[in-house]
Amino acid sequence: MKRFSHYHKFSFTIIIFTLISACNPQQELSNEIGLALESKSSALGQKFSEKEVLVVIPRTGCSGCIGTADHFYKEANYDPTKVQFIFTRIPSVKTLKIRLGKDISEKDYVYIDQEGTFSKGKLDSIYPLIIQLSNGEVLDIEFLSPDNKQVIIDLRDRFSVSKTNEYPSEI
Repeated sequence: MKRFSHYHKFSFTIIIFTLISACNPQQELSNEIGLALESKSSALGQKFSEKEVLVVIPRTGCSGCIGTADHFYKEANYDPTKVQFIFTRIPSVKTLKIRLGKDISEKDYVYIDQEGTFSKGKLDSIYPLIIQLSNGEVLDIEFLSPDNKQVIIDLRDRFSVSKTNEYPSEI
């Protein structure tokens, strides 16, 4: 039986490590978010690097999950210097304004993603994304889904000035 040389063992280890790293869906998602943020950083505002969380809300998908995220946007008393909302997969800006307020496009902490930058590739989700940031870098990503309802309560508790709002129990 022929033995692997030291070089072959090293090459094999590098290949295995690369394959394992490439198969990390969380890292792939984080990379795509980073690219989207980089391409849209000027549109997201000068204070974007100071934001602590992005809430990416698709307009089509899990209606209960989207409704819960919309409720947080409309009703929560959050600190807008720390939270950035991104609305994506928008079939109609007019409908978005009717549902969430005609002044939605005028708010500094709201970005209306008409190009779909935040819903391409791995970012294409039926669930809202909650993205934790530090100095503009992605720290953590969670989906607001029927299996992960707690994420919106945690978000409210972390960023709300007042914690009196209730959220729909059914997602």
